[in-house]
Parts: sequence; structure tokens; C-alpha cells
Amino acid sequence: MMGSPPIMLLDSITTLLQRYEHGHEISLDEACLMLRQAQVALIKAQERSHQLEHSRVASLAHAAELHDTRQWLASLRQDVDSFREETELLSAFGDILDRSLNEIYIFDANSLNFLHVNHGAQTNIGYSMEELRRMRPVDIKPDHTFETFAKLVQPLLDGSSRIIQFETVHRRKDGSTYPVQVKLERSVLGKRSVFIAVILDITERNKFDRELRRSREIAIAADRSKSEFLANMSHEIRTPMTAILGYGDILTDATASDADRHAASVAIQRNGKHLLELINEILDLSKIEAGKLTIERRVTPIMNLVEDVRELLADRAVQRGNELLIEVKGRVPTTVVTDSTRLKQALVNLVGNAIKFTKDGTVSVTLSCDAARERMKIAIADTGIGIAEDQLSKVFAPFSQADSSTTRNYGGTGLGLTITKRISELLGGDLSVDSKVGAGSVFSIEFSTGSLDQAIWADRWSVRRTARATASASTPKSHRLAGRFLVVEDGLDNQRLIKLVLEKLDAEVTVVENGKEGVDAALEAVRTGRPYDIILMDMQMPVMDGYTATAHLRQQGYERPIIALTAHAMHGEANRCLKAGCDAYLSKPINRTQFYDELSRWLSDSDDATEPATRTGTPADALN
Repeated sequence: MMGSPPIMLLDSITTLLQRYEHGHEISLDEACLMLRQAQVALIKAQERSHQLEHSRVASLAHAAELHDTRQWLASLRQDVDSFREETELLSAFGDILDRSLNEIYIFDANSLNFLHVNHGAQTNIGYSMEELRRMRPVDIKPDHTFETFAKLVQPLLDGSSRIIQFETVHRRKDGSTYPVQVKLERSVLGKRSVFIAVILDITERNKFDRELRRSREIAIAADRSKSEFLANMSHEIRTPMTAILGYGDILTDATASDADRHAASVAIQRNGKHLLELINEILDLSKIEAGKLTIERRVTPIMNLVEDVRELLADRAVQRGNELLIEVKGRVPTTVVTDSTRLKQALVNLVGNAIKFTKDGTVSVTLSCDAARERMKIAIADTGIGIAEDQLSKVFAPFSQADSSTTRNYGGTGLGLTITKRISELLGGDLSVDSKVGAGSVFSIEFSTGSLDQAIWADRWSVRRTARATASASTPKSHRLAGRFLVVEDGLDNQRLIKLVLEKLDAEVTVVENGKEGVDAALEAVRTGRPYDIILMDMQMPVMDGYTATAHLRQQGYERPIIALTAHAMHGEANRCLKAGCDAYLSKPINRTQFYDELSRWLSDSDDATEPATRTGTPADALN
């Protein structure tokens, strides 16, 4: 059988398989041709086998030939089946690579002309296969020339590198470009030396990297700003605290004169109010950032509101040697529908800043209105230090001022303008600034006016005021709170202060230091027939807090007024107290006028009732 056509064919197939196993390229046409030849050989071998089997004259040679042929046929059939399976896998793998979204380029190692480009690359680059066969890599790589690209692939040609990887740019047929990562290696296709390039479009990866770097820069800047803010806040808080503690020592000094004691008391009150303003600014910003700052729109006499701001800041302007002016530009409505409290807060911030950064100059407040847009603008102009152009973008950012020297020279938390801008946005407008170093600044706040169909217009500054009482810093001596009060408070200083305030109003006061003692005292007073008219309940206490104590009293059927008196002033705290069973909410530190008004209202309800006072308050009442 040696030298017979079947054996020769088997040798050829075996050689072909060995080439494939050793990684040599086998074309699909070559494989298919070998399969067809194998099928023809099988048919002839089968015919020969039948002839031998049915031969009347069987010789030992024929028997041996028949045995060898059968073995050869079995082996050939197994080899052909294996080859067919490998060929099908190779074809399927080729289809997968051709459909891949990754770009795959095969080009001649000498001419650099493209030989094959997969479908994914054709789709992304925009050229057809016919067009690409007339092109080279440098035709789609604007960053390279033929010489630079030849130098790039030289390590693959001389064998010093098996694979090279680099990043470049591809240019599509339409002229657009995109960044790519290239993995390039040398191979053999038939007898031809080729390069195979696998290309990854890294547009999204680069975009992600840029965003990551930007986020890191923002985080670093934010961390730096907050560190500066904390250092500034430490200074701002310690300044009034130093005055409070220092003047407190004077009050305890037995040798101090009455005049010194009075001056110390005034200074403590002034610095305490300043400290409270700092805390309120931080709380306001936290509400704004959490989206919890609420706006309550009501009819507001706008000129009266601006006049209130002028009266509030007039002394400060005089101390700085400034003239504070108010004027009207064009016609403005005498009333608008807005949140008067928040608008006043914004104006106090803006006018206060203008005064702070101006010395021996002018601060003017100008009102104007765009009736068609139902918007009003109040511009606060000063002749102060001004703001550098490159610093203007920072003035509305939280925890920052124009620069650190501003904080050192003028103080402040760096939150006022941030809060004011957010308020202006909540009021349906915006806050803008125009400034020049050494020439002053103009901050303009816009806000919605509501409907102006029924508006009364004014073209000059005019303030009409109704008679109204001015609250005194201390409660008038004629005011009395004749009733029995239970004060549930764990802080010793607060116990003494609240008791002192109430006793000066002729109230009868009992003090306990935690919620459990408060519950016991309240229920015992009811049992003995001398119930308390009002319970003032601190909410954060040891043993049993105010929320639990109030809820427990309500569960026991206690119906008399319980008023929360707490240092918690965050958004939602009032509602939490009301849900626990409190009738009203007052925050610390105590505002004596509000304190007296709230307590007297609940005592009046008790006096008017024929039965013991019941819970008639509402959340709206509690949040006045």
C-alpha cells in the first residue's frame, strides 16, 4: 500500500494537521480542497474494499491489503472528522472576530497595505474593505508619517519585541478623530509576513479618566475650602466667646463698679447675639443644601421692609463713616408677594457686606421693577474695596470669601453670599455681582413679585408705617405670668436662668433635671389636685429624654400644655417635638419677648377654659 494514492493523501493530510498544530496558518480554501480530495479517496477505497471482499480468488496478499485498507479507512475517517471539526471552529472563530466591535487590522509587513480589516473596524472608521485595501495605517493615523510608523514597528521586524502597545488617534472617513489603544504583533499569513493590529476605542475611558481627575481636583479644593472654613469658624466663634467669658469674669468680680458691670452685660449680650448669628448661618446653609429651606409667600410692603433693613444697619454704617442711601428707579409696586423674612435676611446680608467693605464712602440701595416679567430688582452699590475679576467666581461658593486676606481683615464665615444667592433662587430670581478693585461692588438681587395686576405704584421713596410697639430688650415689669410651671431641664445654668426669668414674672416654678422626674412630678401634681399650668420640657436629657417623657405623659392621659424648650434648632425638630406630644416649640437661647408671648397665650387659654387646659395648639401655632 505504500505509495498508493490513499496513503499519499493521508500523508498530505497528516502534514497539514501537523502544520496547524504547530500554529501555521491554514486557509479555508486549502482546507476545503483537502476535504474534497479525502472524500474522493474514501469512495475509491470503499469500492476497492468491496472488490477485495467479493473476490473469488482471495490470496494472502489480498487479505493483507484488505486488512490494511480497512485500518486506513478507519484512521482516515477519524482524521477527516477531526479536521472538519477544527475547520468549522476556525471558521466560526473568524466570523466572531470579523463581527467584533473591536477593530482588527491585518496589513503587509513590507508595503504596510491593508490586507484585511474586520467589520467592526470598517463600521467605526467609515471606509469599505475595497477602499481600505488601497490604504495604509498612516492614512488613518494623523499623528504618524510612513517614516515614523516604520520606526515604530522596527522592533517587531528585527525580533527584539514580540508585541508593541501604544496610544494614538484614528481619523475617520468623515474627518472626525478618536483616541485608540493599539496592540500590534507580527505574524505569517501563508508565505507573507504581516502585522496584526487589535484596536480599542478609548474615548469613554479617557472621558472617565478626565472626570475622575476633575472629581479629585474638586474634592481636594472642597477639602481645602472646608479646612479654611473650619479655621475661620474657629476664629469667628472664639472671638465672641472670648468676650463673653472675659466680661463674665468682670460680672463676678466683687471690686467691679456698677458701670463696668453694666458695660460687661451689654458686651455679653452683643457677643452672644453675634455668636447666635454665626450658628444660624451654618444651620441655614445646611437647610438649603438639604433642600429643606421653606418659602412662605405673603403680601409684603416692600418699602417698609427695606426701611427696616436701613434702620437695623444705620448705626453700623455711621460707625464706618458711610452714608446709607435708598432710592427708586422708575416705578415700583408698593407691595409684592414674597417671603418677607427670607428677603429681609438676604438684604441684611448684602447691605451689611457693603457697609463692612466700605470705609468713609457711600452705600446705596436702589429699587426697580420689570413689570412685564413680574420681577423686582434691588441693587446694593458701594464704593468699597471691590473684588478682583479672577475672584468673582468664588464669592457665591460656600465656605469661601474672595481670598483668605478678606477673612483676616474683615471677618465673616464666608456663608452669607452663598445663603443669599440660594434665597434669591428660591424667591424666583437670582443674585449677580459686578465689581472692580478699588471702585466698589454692585450686588443685584432679583425676585418674583407675584401678580402686579392690582398693584399700587410709586416712583419715589415713600414709607408709610402703622403704629407698632417696639419690643424691649427686657420684658416690661407690668407683664406677669401668674401660674405654676414645671421646668424639666438638666443643665444647671439653664435651670437657674429659666427659673429667674419666670420668677421675675411672678410665676411659681418647680425644677427637675430629667424626663423621668418630670413625668413623676407632673402626675403627682395632678393626683394632689395642684396640677402645673405649663410644663417646659427640654428634649435632650439623661435618664429619660423629653420626647419619651412627653409621649409617656400623653399615654397616661395628661392633657395640660407641654412646651418644648430645646437647643435643637435643625429643620424638622419642631415637627418631631409636636409628634411626641408637645403643644408648642421654643428654641434656645431664649428670646424673652417670644418666650413671654408663647407662655402667656397658653396661660390665657387655661384661664378662659372652664376645665383644665387641654391641647388646643397646632403645628402652625408652635412654629410662629
